[in-house]
Amino acid sequence: MNKSISIAFVVAFLWSPPGCRNCSDNSQHHWQDTAAEQISVQRYSNCDHGYYVDLPDGFVAHGAKPPSPNHGFVINLADPGNTADALSKTLSRRIFVSNTANYQDLPSLNAIVESELHSMKAEATAFRVLERVPTKLGGLDATLVRVRYQVDAQNVDELDIFAYRSPRSGDVGDNIYVLGLITPESMYSSDKEVFDKIRQGFHLTGPTTGSCSND
Repeated sequence: MNKSISIAFVVAFLWSPPGCRNCSDNSQHHWQDTAAEQISVQRYSNCDHGYYVDLPDGFVAHGAKPPSPNHGFVINLADPGNTADALSKTLSRRIFVSNTANYQDLPSLNAIVESELHSMKAEATAFRVLERVPTKLGGLDATLVRVRYQVDAQNVDELDIFAYRSPRSGDVGDNIYVLGLITPESMYSSDKEVFDKIRQGFHLTGPTTGSCSND
C-alpha cells in the first residue's frame, strides 16, 4: 500500500457502497468533522465493518468525512497530533488501517496477500520482501509482511498485517483488514513502536442489528 496514502485506500473511500455513519444522537463520541475529514481521538470506531481501534494518547486518526463510506484511517507520524487535513497529502511516515471487501473473490488469505504483493512489486523500485510470517490481528488469522523499496532513491520500509473475515463468519464478514506502516528505513524502529500500540488497540466487534453508532 505505497503511493501517497495508497491508491487502493482512496478508491475504497470513494467507490465502496455507503453504510451507516454515526447513526446515533449521542453527543459523547470520539470523532468530529472538520472541513475536509472526520478525525478521531482516543478511539476510531467502525461499527459497519465490525471493528474499533484504541488510539495512543495524542494521536489523531484521519478518515473520510460523511457521506463518504467509513473505510479506515491514516495517522501522520511526522505530526501525529495535528488535526489539519492529512488524507490529501503525501505522508512519508504514516500508519493506516483499512477495510475493503474481497472484490476479486480471492479464495484465501494467502491469495489476498499474494495479490497485494504482486501489485506492490509492479509499482515499486528495488522491491524486496524482508519478512513474511503468520500472526494474528484482533483474534483473526493474519499474515505479517515487511517489504522494502525505494522512493526518490531512499529506502522505505512497509510493514503490513493482512487479515480476512470471510462471509462464513456469519456476522460482518467479507472484510479484508490491513494494518500498515510506511516509513523511511531510518525511522522504522521508532515508528514500529507506535505500530505495535495500534495493533494492540485493534478489536473486532460483533454483528449489529439495523443502524449502528460509531460513537
